[in-house]
Amino acid sequence: MSKVNMTISKQASKQASKQASKQASKISIIIPAYNCETTIERCILGITKGTYNNIEVIVVDNGSEDSTKEIANKLADKGDRIIVIHQNNQGPAGSRDTGLKNATGDYIAYCDSDDWFEPDCLESLMDFLTRYNADIAVCRSQIPGKIIDYNPFEVQVWDKDGAIDAFLEHKKLNGVLWNKLIRRELFDGIEFDKTLWYWEDLAVVWKIMKRVNRVVRFNEAKYNFYVHPESMCAKKYSPNRIYSSLKVWNKIVEDCSDAGMEEHSRNATVARFKWLYGDLKLMFKDDYDDKESMKTVQCIMRQTGTIGIKSLESKKDKIFASLCIADLNLAKTMYKILNRSK
Repeated sequence: MSKVNMTISKQASKQASKQASKQASKISIIIPAYNCETTIERCILGITKGTYNNIEVIVVDNGSEDSTKEIANKLADKGDRIIVIHQNNQGPAGSRDTGLKNATGDYIAYCDSDDWFEPDCLESLMDFLTRYNADIAVCRSQIPGKIIDYNPFEVQVWDKDGAIDAFLEHKKLNGVLWNKLIRRELFDGIEFDKTLWYWEDLAVVWKIMKRVNRVVRFNEAKYNFYVHPESMCAKKYSPNRIYSSLKVWNKIVEDCSDAGMEEHSRNATVARFKWLYGDLKLMFKDDYDDKESMKTVQCIMRQTGTIGIKSLESKKDKIFASLCIADLNLAKTMYKILNRSK
C-alpha cells in the first residue's frame, strides 16, 4: 500500500472512530400518535433514515380510530429500532408519559406525529450538546414553505438562571419538547400531568429548567413543524385550554415566589400576563362565552397591572389589554368590530 493510501486510510479510520464515539449514546425518540394515518410514516422514517443510528423510536398509539396502529406496526416489523405501544386514549400527557417510562436511551427527544426531523437533526443536536457540555440542546423549528430571514450560525448558551429567563421570555427557548434533546436524568421523578390537555409539555419543561446547568441553542432549522387541521393547536377554543393555561402558569409563578427568585418571579408574572392575554383574545375570536374564566383572567391581568401592559410589544395590544382590564364586555365588543372584516 502506498504512503498516500495509508494516510487516507488512517484519516478515514480516525474519522469513523470519531463518528462512532459521537453515536455511542443512545437516543430515545418518543412519538405520541393519535389518528395520524396520513403523517405517521413520514414521521417515523424521517427519524430511522437519519444520520444518527443509535436510537430507539417509541410510538405510543393513543387509541387511534384510523389505520395509525397498522401503519406503525408494519414499520416496526421491518426494523428492531421501532417499538409500538397501544393504549386507550389518555390524552397527550398520557402518551408522552408512557413513552418516557418505556425509554431506555441516555437522551430523550420527542417528535409529534405530524412533524418530521431533518436527516441530520439528532446528529446536530448531539453534536452541540456534547461540544458545549450541555444538559439540553435546542434547534430551530420551521414551518415548511414559510421563509424566515435569520442567521443560521447564531448560537446561544445559557446557565441555569439564563435558561429560566429565556424560557419565561418564551422566544428563543420555548416550552415545547419537540425541538430538544434532553439528558435522561433530568426527567427522573417527573410525570406528565394527565389532567392537562394543553401545555402538558410546558409544565414538564419548566420542571426540567429548574434542574439544568447549561442549555445550548443553535439556530439551524432541523425540526419541521406542521399544523394539522385537526390538531389541538388548530382547533377552536375549549375550556380545557384556559384550565391548562391557568394551572401551569400559576404553578410557575408560585415556584418562583417560593424559591425566593425575585427577578424570575417578576418575569414569570409578566409571562403569565402575556399568555393569558393571548388566551383571552382567542376566546373573543371564537366567540367563546365563558364568563367565569374570563373574569379569572381579567383578575390576574389586573393584579399584574402596568408591568404586564408595558411588556406587550405593540401599542395596539397595550391599549386593548388596558381595555380588557377595565371592561371585558366592551373589550369583546370592540374586538368583534375591529376584526369584522378578517
